[in-house]
Amino acid sequence: MSNIINPYIVGNPITAAGSEMFFGREDTITSICQNLIGQYGDHVVVLYGQRRTGKTSILYQLSARLEPHYLCIMVDIHNFALEGISGFLWELANHMVQRLRRDHQVTIPRPLHTEFMSGPRSYFENEFLDQVWSAVGDRHILLMFDEAIHLQEQIQAGKLEPGVFEYLRYLMQHCRQLNFLFSLGSGLEEMKKEYAFLFNVALYKKISFLDERAAADLITQPIKDYYHVEPAAVERIIQITSGHPYHTQLLCHCLFQRWQQQHLSHIEAQDVDGILNEAVELGLSVLKFIWEDSTPAEKAIMASMAAATHDQSSSVGDTNISRVWKHSNVTIPKGEMAKAVQSLIAREVIIGQDKYMFTVDLQRLWVQKYRRLAWVKEEIADTIQEWSKTKSLSRRTVLLGSATVGLAVIGGTALTWWTLTPRFPSNLLYIYHGHTNNVVGVAWSPDGSRIASASYDHTVQVWDAVNGDHVFIYAGHNKKNVTCVAWSPDGTRIASGSDDHTVQVWDAANGGHVYTYRGHIDDVHSVAWSLYGTRIASGSNDRTVQVWQAQNGSNALIHHDPIWVWTAAWSPDDTRIASGTSDSAVRVWDAQDGHLLVTYPLHSSSVHSVAWSPDGTRIVSGSDDNSVQVWNARNGKHFLDYKGHTDKVWTVAWSPDGTRVASGGLDSTVQVWDARNGSTLLIYRAHSGGVGSVRWSPDGTRIASASWDHTVHVWDAP
Repeated sequence: MSNIINPYIVGNPITAAGSEMFFGREDTITSICQNLIGQYGDHVVVLYGQRRTGKTSILYQLSARLEPHYLCIMVDIHNFALEGISGFLWELANHMVQRLRRDHQVTIPRPLHTEFMSGPRSYFENEFLDQVWSAVGDRHILLMFDEAIHLQEQIQAGKLEPGVFEYLRYLMQHCRQLNFLFSLGSGLEEMKKEYAFLFNVALYKKISFLDERAAADLITQPIKDYYHVEPAAVERIIQITSGHPYHTQLLCHCLFQRWQQQHLSHIEAQDVDGILNEAVELGLSVLKFIWEDSTPAEKAIMASMAAATHDQSSSVGDTNISRVWKHSNVTIPKGEMAKAVQSLIAREVIIGQDKYMFTVDLQRLWVQKYRRLAWVKEEIADTIQEWSKTKSLSRRTVLLGSATVGLAVIGGTALTWWTLTPRFPSNLLYIYHGHTNNVVGVAWSPDGSRIASASYDHTVQVWDAVNGDHVFIYAGHNKKNVTCVAWSPDGTRIASGSDDHTVQVWDAANGGHVYTYRGHIDDVHSVAWSLYGTRIASGSNDRTVQVWQAQNGSNALIHHDPIWVWTAAWSPDDTRIASGTSDSAVRVWDAQDGHLLVTYPLHSSSVHSVAWSPDGTRIVSGSDDNSVQVWNARNGKHFLDYKGHTDKVWTVAWSPDGTRVASGGLDSTVQVWDARNGSTLLIYRAHSGGVGSVRWSPDGTRIASASWDHTVHVWDAP
């Protein structure tokens, strides 16, 4: 038995196409192949996900699955010296020559380094690539860049200039026979925003863990001639690893060694538990990398979770995490905790909603052994000190919150970081200053942790809802005004509409482009998701409301309005759509067949915003006639007329509990009023420009207002 080679591969990719050790991923590979090939031009594809989830192995398998028309070339950037763009392009050209000769029997003269010294971009495109196309004919070259994040690392190290990204993007868009597939260690959120634009023309595919069937096959098939793995043991391995390919292979590798040593005929669940310590030691580098790649707050979360749990099935919530650290006289600020938990979930380190557990239990065991709470407290001591200062300043702010001066002194300490004047009311939490032009759209993530804002600066920006920290920028609308933005109900995608006549759907975690809906022929002003996120409705100057499948933009149903459509909104039960138009009317349509149900005609000018009450019984509409109207959604009868604004009303929104309405307009105010009787509850006057969009937080405690003063304000709701 000792002479039998362990079949499990730990750490290295599966390079042999069609290998018996490659399990599952059929849907993934099929999807990549389909998305790579476009009707009018091939797409750039980006694979992303946690380290060691099999992205590199998938790249190797693709070469055997694509049509012979594609000549695949794996590019491992770690093997490049990356000394300037001339060196990079020369190394890339040499690598292409070698792989074309070795893998595809295509011979091209090897270029000299000196030929790339002056004008490397021009030589690569006009000389080298011309030789390639002469040799390969009408076939395509697919460059598969593994761990492309290394390019950014080399730029940060000063070995490459940022212009390499611009040139790669140029090649993507202008070289028809040169295709690109990138593998990233994770999503765009880890890339600097000045480089992330390289990938915003791409289609994204997340590579996550194996499904249960593939994981079970990986556990049982390679060793079926030697021993039997009992179903309880298979279940136990999957419980521990969640199907993570590396960790599943690691446990199976250890079990194979146990079989060799003890000559077992069956592997039981207790055998799996018996090799966990060995697996933690063998997987030390990967488990440690997860830790080292984490922020101090994320380390604090992991350490407290490990300290508070005793087995794989245990889960802990925010209260447990706070209680664990409280015993060590440490308080994690709520904003920091929320951001850290969200990041760990996005990275698939932990899972859960209200309560969390480690996705891979080996990580918990590693943290318990090597990162005990007292050691972590010392490791992140500087951050804990900053948290303590923040807590102290927060207390001072509460004490001085009613002041109307820009400087205060307590105990001889001058506080100049805050300004509480009539210009900035006491209920203002913070101002987001990321945009450079009018901000006309705003949306909360369903969990209330992030906000997306749309602007005439051609971007959608996503940022932390707790403190306004920037997360990432989406700039895929061809340098056209972005007019509207909406978050999917499950929080995974964002849709944005633009003057480029499109609606773009993209990944809310990293800004990766999913697809573009091109059904409109004029500016898009409104976009809305249905209740369960299965359909999207968009309104446009082309006089239509279009309803289409959210998964891929197919099967559009078109409602024809008589004039420009400014706004469209779904009823809470997904059966109807309300639209507001330039002819002063609000119309309600059947969402299934598109026939008109009722028209509400009481406004005297364009209707810019409509919204349904949470129970679906009423609709509120804001108009250029300076009024807000509330009416019965079933029969169109007038219910209430609110006339607090002195200029055009461009946005309205119901509170989640249905008792209040917030409205904003060109008078630069947001007005919150009682939806039952129209009495004014609060007028927010802190903006210096018209208010283009207002939205309540999911819990109804905060309001975000987007303005033509280029800012978004987040403030406490009355």
